[in-house]
Amino acid sequence: SVAAKRGIKADQEVIVESPVGKIMAKALINPGCHPQVVVVPFEHGHKKAGPVGYGRYATVGSNPTLLIKNLSDPDSGLQSYYQTKVKVYKA
Repeated sequence: SVAAKRGIKADQEVIVESPVGKIMAKALINPGCHPQVVVVPFEHGHKKAGPVGYGRYATVGSNPTLLIKNLSDPDSGLQSYYQTKVKVYKA
């Protein structure tokens, strides 16, 4: 796999970097995804956790919107979330 060639293993901290930002995340190697695709869920990036944030069961994650370039779909004019190229490397 591409991850193995880069020395990235499951549950390892990685940096995901785009031309506009970077985040730290935990790697999950999913054989169901295309090997050239990086998937970061939108629902898991919190700035605060614990009683003052999102409750005691929330964990601090990474916000993938920090990576997304401001691109519009030429037909609809809506945000194009799937056009940003990223680099992934060990943290």
